[in-house]
Amino acid sequence: METFISLLMTPLMAAEILTAEFIVARFFKRKHYFYLRFFGSAAVCIFLTVWIELMYFIITGTHFNYGVPSDTEGIIFKIFYYIVIFGMTIFCVWFSYDQSFIVVLVCASTGYAIQYLAYSIGTLFAPLTAMLSEPYNYVTDTAVWILTRVTVYLVLFYLLRQRKFDDECYHGNNKNKVILCLLVVVVFICLSRLSNDDPDRSEFAKIAEPLYAVFCSGLIIAVQLNIAKNDVITKEYLDVKELLHQEREQFLMTKENIQIINEKCHDLKHQLAVLREDKSGKYISEIEKAVMIYDSTVKTGSAVLDTLLTEKKLQCESKNIKLTMVVNGKLLEFMDEMEVYSLFGNALSNAIDSVSALPQENMRHIALKVTQIGGMCSIHVENPYDGDVVFSGDLPETTKDKNYHGFGMKSMNRIVNSYGGVMTVTAENGLFTLDILLPVESENN
Repeated sequence: METFISLLMTPLMAAEILTAEFIVARFFKRKHYFYLRFFGSAAVCIFLTVWIELMYFIITGTHFNYGVPSDTEGIIFKIFYYIVIFGMTIFCVWFSYDQSFIVVLVCASTGYAIQYLAYSIGTLFAPLTAMLSEPYNYVTDTAVWILTRVTVYLVLFYLLRQRKFDDECYHGNNKNKVILCLLVVVVFICLSRLSNDDPDRSEFAKIAEPLYAVFCSGLIIAVQLNIAKNDVITKEYLDVKELLHQEREQFLMTKENIQIINEKCHDLKHQLAVLREDKSGKYISEIEKAVMIYDSTVKTGSAVLDTLLTEKKLQCESKNIKLTMVVNGKLLEFMDEMEVYSLFGNALSNAIDSVSALPQENMRHIALKVTQIGGMCSIHVENPYDGDVVFSGDLPETTKDKNYHGFGMKSMNRIVNSYGGVMTVTAENGLFTLDILLPVESENN
């Protein structure tokens, strides 16, 4: 009976690692026929562990004992054997999920750390179980074994679900990830075998070793999760940086186009004056109306804001949106030009998108005010909206582009925070309002 149980322990270990990896990778992108791939390859992995142990028995004439001290040759075989099992679980994840090899390594090493954490906690409870069930009771021992495993896996499942890690969380910092994966192999496979397989270690060591293993396992899992969280922040930063770059290119292009249009319209107005003197006024009124775009140029006291608001005003006119503005652009002199463009560009683009969807044209209006209140610059944007506005924390989410989900508002909030300001957003009774307060003296401070 004991031989049969010992024969099952290593396949169960492989199954535990695969279960932990399945939990870690639950949000990853899966390949076609995922369940057939994962559970089929897992079955092959478990079968191979049994086959290797049978070959070990045929060659050496001794049974492979999981978790029992061994001689030098046994230790070498165990290290090699557990590395092979780890390699097979890596293959299972790679075969089943559509991810890069680095992401697969992270998943597999985190899964191995979770399994070793559960194993170490079970080892700590072993002396207590022995005292409660003396003489040895197989049912009690098995119940404690199952309880510790299930508890650890449920707790880790909950933590991973709360953080909502997906495949986007495991990109970047590849060097650190590989180092941690190698650390898993060294600590959990190599060093643990050298200590656990020492038959002369004291009773104190038998308690200290699993405690140390629990600490190492928890630390590695925490580091892996924090690296994943850092990858999310880094990716958002790079996406926002790319959006700012695109906004800069758009601003330069818009500024150049508006300047060209204004120059052409200015020339046309002089040519119209000549035509009027020649009594060719039949079509002059229509031509004058067409070139009145020159008079649409906004003057606020801020060159970058003039360019942006002129562009947005033309957009509003083309969509029958009434844009009212009371703007003192000189209040924004302390801000970087591109940050002014990004801040107001995102705010007005969101407002235009919102009111454009309204079926009634008389409801399509946007109000913009930039005024001074005490020592603060107040920016107020309001517009009606239809439907529901979904908030994530204090900021609304956008569904315009899934690749840059919510980055517009995040970018605005980042800019406001960088100047020591405050941004508040409300959506009530069909009216969306954005209020920003910026210290006017922030540049000097």
